[in-house]
Amino acid sequence: MFKNTEHSTQPMILGRALKSTVLIMGELGSIGSDVLKAHNVFDIDVNAWYPAKLRQEIHEAAYRRFGSAALLNFGFSMGDHYSQDLITASLQNYQSLMADASTQTDGLDWFVQNFAHAYHVATNASQNCEGVDYGFHVKRISDGCYVFNAVSTLLSHHQAFSEGIIHGYLMRFISHQWTYELTFHPEQTESDECFSSFHWTCVFKPQLQGINSAEEATAAYKLQIKETLFKKVLNESNSSLATLMSSVRYARLIQQSQLPHAQSMRKLLKDFTVEWHPRDTIGGDFWWAHHHAPTNTLVLALVDCAGHGVPGAMLAVLVNSQLEKIFSNPGSIDLSEAILQLDQLVRKSLRQDLPGSDSDDGCDAALIRIDLTNRAVEYVGAKINLFELNAKGEVEQRKADRISLGYRDTPRLKPTTQQWTPALGSRLVLVTDGVTDQMGGGKQPLLAFGYKRMLAVLQASSSGNTAHLSQQLLSAVTEWQGTQARRDDVTILALEI
Repeated sequence: MFKNTEHSTQPMILGRALKSTVLIMGELGSIGSDVLKAHNVFDIDVNAWYPAKLRQEIHEAAYRRFGSAALLNFGFSMGDHYSQDLITASLQNYQSLMADASTQTDGLDWFVQNFAHAYHVATNASQNCEGVDYGFHVKRISDGCYVFNAVSTLLSHHQAFSEGIIHGYLMRFISHQWTYELTFHPEQTESDECFSSFHWTCVFKPQLQGINSAEEATAAYKLQIKETLFKKVLNESNSSLATLMSSVRYARLIQQSQLPHAQSMRKLLKDFTVEWHPRDTIGGDFWWAHHHAPTNTLVLALVDCAGHGVPGAMLAVLVNSQLEKIFSNPGSIDLSEAILQLDQLVRKSLRQDLPGSDSDDGCDAALIRIDLTNRAVEYVGAKINLFELNAKGEVEQRKADRISLGYRDTPRLKPTTQQWTPALGSRLVLVTDGVTDQMGGGKQPLLAFGYKRMLAVLQASSSGNTAHLSQQLLSAVTEWQGTQARRDDVTILALEI
């Protein structure tokens, strides 16, 4: 049926066939268009010729992700995009033969020959390569038994596409009168860089079950292959999700390992507690600490990077490394100067200092330096306020400067460093805006948790230690959230000197 010859040109495919492949592929997302874009093909001329490798790559991308089920679905669905006039115009002859029980096998033979001819014409017209006879051929072995041969530009392991086309013809026209068993013979496959030749045996038997129409059988079969494909897609999605979540969980371990140990802080301070709750397993919130032993000073930082999830966490890693750089030099750097350096380093690391940069990210931050010998405190904030809760339950808010760090715009003013010595028994509290900005309240319109509610919780919790205070605040925010989604990462840092 097929004779291999020397090929002088590359195999080509008609734009109409390529476009129908991309349209059908749309059920599985942008695989088809992504392949074409990689080859700088954005518009398909249905009457133009394109390298067959484009369709091969599309099929291969689907095959790798979803297996043969995707190609079977593509082939079966081709009947929705190609005219079946060569068969439908002559079905009256087939039906007259089928009406006579003595000529039913002749009717089947008539149909098989005509469907093979229609498939051959479509294949031969849509694929081209010098020296290759693309098409579809059929040979009758006995009554109801045939050998099919498809020669096309498909890759040698993409036979499911041709199978789908065969199923499409048989299901749409004769499945209410004939059952059939299609058997693929991989050992007979021939292929090279220009063609693949596939062989099947097909055995037909009269339909004994009560099927009203071929449309009914076609709908049932289409549902069957769609369900198979859906399971493949679901499995692929679950596998990808499992891999992604495994990576995210591992990323959380890495991010947690960058955070200081709260227990080490408790050795330096009278009391210390941190509640760190990323919205999406990992996030842009983090806290940082540096103990300078020669001067017996402790620097604490709370940072809220733009975004959450993976993007926020990536930015948090960058900012963390910049803090290490700033405070790695011996001696004591002014906190206002440290904030400005952090701003500049983040902007430079993200290349936001270059003209035309598309990046515009940064962070809010608060820095506290504690002289552990005399309990003196320095604080500078960039949109993260500090709250001091004394033993009487009174709260004093020390406001941060209204600047953010990084981003394209540089701060217009140098931030202010505030200095004081907290009264004995006072707790210092820092929170990210995931606390105050959380929407909820159980009524419409939804309201943010806000500073007033936060201050009320702090005052009501003033008799407890930092763990009690932090937990009460977290519980209040969670209760306020109710059934609403978590808005942002949440971090609460409380300490007593």
